[in-house]
Amino acid sequence: MVRVLSVAVFLLVVAAPASSQIKQWTDEKGVTHFESDGSGPPPGDGQNKPKDKETPGKAKTRIDRTHAGITLGDNDSSYRNSETWLSLGGEDKFRGQIYTLRPGASTPDGVTKMGAMFVDGRLAMIRIIYNDYSLGGWDKAVKVTGDKYGPPRTNGYSEASWLDDQTLLSFRKDDSGGIEVMIADNESLQRYNSRTGQAAPKF
Repeated sequence: MVRVLSVAVFLLVVAAPASSQIKQWTDEKGVTHFESDGSGPPPGDGQNKPKDKETPGKAKTRIDRTHAGITLGDNDSSYRNSETWLSLGGEDKFRGQIYTLRPGASTPDGVTKMGAMFVDGRLAMIRIIYNDYSLGGWDKAVKVTGDKYGPPRTNGYSEASWLDDQTLLSFRKDDSGGIEVMIADNESLQRYNSRTGQAAPKF
């Protein structure tokens, strides 16, 4: 029986916005505006349209796909014979494979564990656990990341995540008191999920 990879990832479900009615209005200068939120003309001279609200969890800029020196999309060839990385069971029948750091391998400052999942020979997910203090604590880690990507989707105390068209970034408080950071390529994981028949990867 072929072992199915168990993949620890938080999937962010972004609900499609509900359809809204298009409103049309003309400002003092005779310029016609179209809006989908039904808010009507802004107060004042009507020259500035209201800013869209940021959607929690929707990254306002592209999420960085390189973390702790490894990059999503990397080829697995440099991992197969590496003195740093150890394969856990080889490639499964769905073309997924997990690597973890070998015992005694050096890690970046503050990192206690690292893992990498490959799909079709390409790096699809990075999992890193940091000491809590190395990121300045939970609140600071979420705030600094939120300043860069916008407000996260969060349960308010132990999970936070951001998503762009290509990449998912999630934080979770680890049972050991650290912070688990996961970065995943959406397309690769969806492809893996469709092969396994799972609604979400479990690992």
